[in-house]
Amino acid sequence: MWFAAPRRYDSSSRRGASLAGIGEFIAEIRRRRVVRAVLGWGILSFAVLQIYEPVMHGLHLPEWTLTLVVVVLGVGFPATFVLAWIFDMGPGGVERTPSAPGEVLTPARRVRTALLLIGLGLLISVPGWAWYARHDSARSSAPSSDGGSAPAQASPVVTASPSIAVLPFADMSPQHDQEYFADGLAEEILNALAHVEGLRVPGRTSSFWFKGKNVELGEIGRKLNVSHVLEGSVRRAGTRLRVTAQIVSVADGYHLWSETFDRDQADVFAVQDQVAKAVADAMKVKLQPAGEAPVNRVPTANLGAYDQYLLGTQFLARYTKEDFRQAISALEKAVALDPGMAPAWASLAFGLWLNNDNLDTREDADLKRRAIVAADRAVALDPRFAEGYASRAMTRLDFQWNYPGAEEDSKRAMSLAPRAPYVLLNHSYLLRSGGRFAESAAAARTAIEIDPLSARARNQLTYTLIASGDLAQARAFNDRALELAPGSKFVQAGRCVLDFLTGMRDEAREHCGQLPGEDDRLFWKAMMAHQWGAPEEARQAVDAFVAGFGERDPYSAAKIHAWRGDADRAFEWLDRAHRRNVGLDEIKTEWTFRKIAPDPRFKALLRKMNLPLD
Repeated sequence: MWFAAPRRYDSSSRRGASLAGIGEFIAEIRRRRVVRAVLGWGILSFAVLQIYEPVMHGLHLPEWTLTLVVVVLGVGFPATFVLAWIFDMGPGGVERTPSAPGEVLTPARRVRTALLLIGLGLLISVPGWAWYARHDSARSSAPSSDGGSAPAQASPVVTASPSIAVLPFADMSPQHDQEYFADGLAEEILNALAHVEGLRVPGRTSSFWFKGKNVELGEIGRKLNVSHVLEGSVRRAGTRLRVTAQIVSVADGYHLWSETFDRDQADVFAVQDQVAKAVADAMKVKLQPAGEAPVNRVPTANLGAYDQYLLGTQFLARYTKEDFRQAISALEKAVALDPGMAPAWASLAFGLWLNNDNLDTREDADLKRRAIVAADRAVALDPRFAEGYASRAMTRLDFQWNYPGAEEDSKRAMSLAPRAPYVLLNHSYLLRSGGRFAESAAAARTAIEIDPLSARARNQLTYTLIASGDLAQARAFNDRALELAPGSKFVQAGRCVLDFLTGMRDEAREHCGQLPGEDDRLFWKAMMAHQWGAPEEARQAVDAFVAGFGERDPYSAAKIHAWRGDADRAFEWLDRAHRRNVGLDEIKTEWTFRKIAPDPRFKALLRKMNLPLD
């Protein structure tokens, strides 16, 4: 009999009896086929966890349900030990397992056996508990928006004020060709909510950063510092529109509100309005603060114009040269269909301003003219529309050399929408152009706070810090921008500047040599060859740049000669740039002009451009 009580009390007898008892116990476990049952339970538990977690997130079930499943499965191990010891599968089904021959079961022995079986079950469940604890800890310490890790014990949301992120809506249309419309609808709702007093709403770039990614709600809450998300879907077929939207708590996955709207397409603005009001009610904030313009303007009665407007803004958000051109095409169709649509005119002006890069003389002049007209129309059509002033500020600064007028427009935009990332970043750019680095950096930092996953906002701050000479901080923000948008030409250019200015020769040659444009690569080749003592290579690179790109980009030709200390040639090229009005927007704070800045001709040029001299 196993675990028989020994009658001799010397230590060697006790050890021998214990070992014999353990051996008999193990043999009994094998006879009763306990191991097979426990392994089966382990396999079943693993399968349940693999299936349940994605199902939980797909159905937006609370996180605590996963913990409950793990507890039940863990408790199942000692229960399986006990049940498998007592019962077995026989010819007649489940039968009680007979005792071993000659075994005498006393009540004390039954208790000891039960306790031992439960203890073994708990011991075997320990690896499962350890896996769950590590898994939960990893989720709790997901990277924060600044690239660090949040404390493991921190709540997913650390914001005290009501906050919500508007995630991109899914395109559920039959042909799956309405992604731009679904995204545009979500962005319109986001823009409306961004005006609501007391409600914090992350910007479009950050909210849409999660598009196509399998990310848990808790991680979204941590990265964007929000307590709730608005998510939904759009189905567009013929003249019918179905919009489903729901507000979900990131802490527990509970739905605060959910509704489906089946409407005609003409009711799209009413749907936006209803969703915005539902969010305001659920978040217990006022939708329309007293004394302010209505949040949800109806931008047009022409659905074709609205469709082209949404398509254009989708292209602008992608932020590449080819997308700028497609955005301009769509937005020009929008204003042709509805000449009274102020948002389309403002976006068109911004797209034209962004696309002003190395064009030939005739095309360049036409683009500037169209941008000025578009910005003026946006402001005239809706004097309470902040983005119209923000776009006109850029055209006044870059295309009309009207810094005072640009500053006035930018301040007006800030007064109307002080927390709109687009307005903040344009304001930051204007302030940097005037040499007001501290104010420029503050505006960019506010934009990052609102739109923490925006590479453009971090890139804007990077260039302000470079202009002010704070290269260490500039590097940190550029590194984060590269993590967010590794393929961005603008962000890559910032890294190239920082490598060059900090003397990182190998890195500068590698990174500057990887820039997509041949003109950019030649520019940096000339700069690096001069800086690091290769005069013949520098001369050849300068000649090649001037021959290939000088007439198209006289401003960059001036920068090369200025850095080489050739003031006369630099001012010759600056004069050409001035006559064509190409690229002079940041001349006051451009680091390549440091050597020629004391020259009286430099201040004279700043006066011609109406830039501040201080």
